[in-house]
Amino acid sequence: MTEKEKFMLLSNSTMTGMTTCKIMAGERLLTDKLNKSDLNGYKDIMKEHGLRLIEPGLDIFRSPKYLWARGDGTLSNNAVSIIGARKCTPYGRKIAYELAYHLAKKDIQIISGLAYGVDIEAHRGALDAGGSTVAVLGSGILNCYPKAHQPEYDRILEKGLILSEYGFYQKPLKHQFPFRNRLISALCDVLIVVEAKKKSGTMITVNYGLDQGKTIMAVPGPIDSKLSEGTNMLIGQGARLLSSIEDVFDELGIV
Repeated sequence: MTEKEKFMLLSNSTMTGMTTCKIMAGERLLTDKLNKSDLNGYKDIMKEHGLRLIEPGLDIFRSPKYLWARGDGTLSNNAVSIIGARKCTPYGRKIAYELAYHLAKKDIQIISGLAYGVDIEAHRGALDAGGSTVAVLGSGILNCYPKAHQPEYDRILEKGLILSEYGFYQKPLKHQFPFRNRLISALCDVLIVVEAKKKSGTMITVNYGLDQGKTIMAVPGPIDSKLSEGTNMLIGQGARLLSSIEDVFDELGIV
């Protein structure tokens, strides 16, 4: 058995799709049952805010039939998700930004969750590079959370996408964020972990990615940092070591 095969076993088939998240779906407000013929009552608000429904066609645990989408971008077949700690270190912020920036320069779409820390730095890097980025929300499509990231939300609309499986103004309920993480992993080709504790929302996303057969790459960190425990553990268990942007290019087959 190869190291990668051993690593894939970490996803634990008894927890396919992190089925403990069955209670985490929250109020997805119609997207499970909504038919496009039912949209007449929503046309005004959809037109006002530039909203549309897309069919992601994802073969994942509790795959949403539709996602609300806002923005001028489209989903790419060449995408990388960059995830990590909300309370990341300056090192984590720098690495997340630079990875996203250089990948976006190569027309790789950057996917993350608009959260504090690694997420927002990944979005900023992609935006500053003039590239495309996708923010998958754990709140309603018209409810930017956190509010402090409204400027980035607005910038993403110009070239990227805001996605949500929840309602227009759904509150950012705590249990919705681990559940939405299955989308962040499902929409990418490669999942990059910058900084993470051993037990965290980031590691939940890694589990989803493993169940979905995604390539996991992890950035190493100092052994005396709690935020390196998760990434260093992943590397030790078979995730690909990310020591430079060239490692990602190599994984994606980019010259």
